[in-house]
Amino acid sequence: MGIPLKRGRDVAPGDTKESQQVAVIDEAMAQTYWPKEDPLGKRFRRSPRSQQWITVVGIAGSVRHSGLSADFRPQIYEPPAQIPDPLMPNQLMVVVRTSGDPRSIANAARAAVHEVDRNQPVTNVRTLEKLVDDSVANRRFSLLLLGLFALLALVLSAVGIYGLTAYSVVQRTRELGLRIALGAKPEGVLGLVLGEAGKLTGVGVVLGLVLAFVFNKVMASLVYGVASTDPLTFVGVALGLLAIALLAAYFPGRRATKVDPIVALRSE
Repeated sequence: MGIPLKRGRDVAPGDTKESQQVAVIDEAMAQTYWPKEDPLGKRFRRSPRSQQWITVVGIAGSVRHSGLSADFRPQIYEPPAQIPDPLMPNQLMVVVRTSGDPRSIANAARAAVHEVDRNQPVTNVRTLEKLVDDSVANRRFSLLLLGLFALLALVLSAVGIYGLTAYSVVQRTRELGLRIALGAKPEGVLGLVLGEAGKLTGVGVVLGLVLAFVFNKVMASLVYGVASTDPLTFVGVALGLLAIALLAAYFPGRRATKVDPIVALRSE
């Protein structure tokens, strides 16, 4: 399953009922019970009433069993031969590692189990990818809705900036015509229009970043593997919004550079 062995050794076929009781623990258990000690070689019992001492022979990486957002819980890995019969679960989960499509060997896996016990039922065969997908289905749906609303807000913002800039250009037709008549270059007029749109967008981006930092705890429950205050994400989104806003203002700005000074000065 790709769970790394950090230190020590793994359980082995030689760990039988007659040999020393051993186990591999994960880092969560090591930090819980031996935070400032070396857990290798330490011994523990399954319960206060148990007479069997189990020796730690290895330390494995911690695993989130209940979901990607769940906390790490202390785990113990024991050789099946050393687990007492009363503690063996009624249902076992077998994990098969494959080099190709795991669904293609489902029948072969069932046949292998039935060779050991023909009456043993094999149910709920799933890939690990499917297992993970099911565990994040609700979160993925929430993020999908959030993404659609964010896209709609982005489109409305771009349309609003375009309309506001176009209206501003129309209102300032005489001013822009006078600037051109006095020798202003087209790129200068375009820069003037884009600069004003950029200032307006900059204020909105700054306010948005402040609100994002305030409400980042809400987003922290929806994302995994990325910090809710990831600087790369914040910078990338801010630059992206600024670029889209300038693009929306570019087309009215281009029209402003084509204002005929004579027509502009004669109007009204």
